[in-house]
Amino acid sequence: MADKKSMFKMEEKIELREPIDVEALHALMEQSGIEWPGQFKISKGLFGKTIAFDSYMNVVPVVHIKNNIVKVKREQPKSDIEVLGVSRNSVKAQKEMFAGMKEGGLKKGFTGGQDYFLDVCDLMQELLAGK
Repeated sequence: MADKKSMFKMEEKIELREPIDVEALHALMEQSGIEWPGQFKISKGLFGKTIAFDSYMNVVPVVHIKNNIVKVKREQPKSDIEVLGVSRNSVKAQKEMFAGMKEGGLKKGFTGGQDYFLDVCDLMQELLAGK
């Protein structure tokens, strides 16, 4: 469970000894044997390629790489469909929040998205330790 200070964490920087590219990191993640908390894939955007995880409770961990700096950022999901001002992502997030409350109580319902992001950060630290 996240402490008070980490509840506001929006990014995690990991400095490597040598540069790595997105494809190499993606392959390393797939072959690591680590059970990641969500599915991930390489995404292409205006600023290059990233590794994006699935959305959970309106939190999307995205891995950006520039030379030897790996940055895991907390982002909002892109809303693609809205009906009467309510996005499909909001409905999904509410269902995930209620499922979290059933699973782990009221606290899990509110901190589940941030816990998901922090889990990805911790596992990325573990994966890249010593590199």
